[in-house]
Amino acid sequence: GLTATRAKGSAAPTVATRASAKHVIKDDSSGNRQYVQVAPGWPSQNQMYSGGKLWRGYLGEAAATNLMGESENFSLWTNYSSSDAVDGVSILGRTRTKVSGDPGLSSIYKAWTAVDGVKYCAWCIYERDTDRYAAIFHDANGNQRVVFDLDAPDGNPKVTSGTPDSYGAIELGTGSGIWLLWVTKTAIGAGGKNFSIASSDQALEFSIGAGSFYIHHAQVEAGSLPSTPIYTSGESATRAADDLR
Repeated sequence: GLTATRAKGSAAPTVATRASAKHVIKDDSSGNRQYVQVAPGWPSQNQMYSGGKLWRGYLGEAAATNLMGESENFSLWTNYSSSDAVDGVSILGRTRTKVSGDPGLSSIYKAWTAVDGVKYCAWCIYERDTDRYAAIFHDANGNQRVVFDLDAPDGNPKVTSGTPDSYGAIELGTGSGIWLLWVTKTAIGAGGKNFSIASSDQALEFSIGAGSFYIHHAQVEAGSLPSTPIYTSGESATRAADDLR
């Protein structure tokens, strides 16, 4: 994630570049939030989300890799007694996917590969539909499960399994129903792990959620907080570091 630093001085930077494209969540002139692609070689600036906060000015990030091989094609994730389909509605500049239970648990999951002893942040962009609560499961070290109340301004997260290192929620636009949700945990043991996303109609009984939800993006990356979205298709992908000097 990003740690803000304020620099002062008379020397202007002569290099502001990056070897790959990046995507940011940015406020437009009307205050609406959307995905914006920043081309290679261009600095990202203005109002952007990173590390769970809204920053103004230049957004510089270290290199990061999204370990989820399918960040948006959720038809390639595994369903728990649910069905998913591309909804065809473009939200925040991308096409969302609807996940619905028939009946029972509305949930999808996918495996990723961990390195022992590394801290990983698992996060997603989740849009509420019928159920009030959302749950995400991060099994870097046992089942780390956090349930979020999407009627609360801050998501009111509650840990219902495990001991996550950190977790949080930010609504992307007041009243939008679109949330950035994350859980962080240090991996114990290398190899395959799962990241699961589910709906629930009660805070502590995730398994009874029989409604539906929309999912926009999923990411697992080394670090303590979400960075900016890294799109993947079939394999992990890396965003190059920003270079400002």
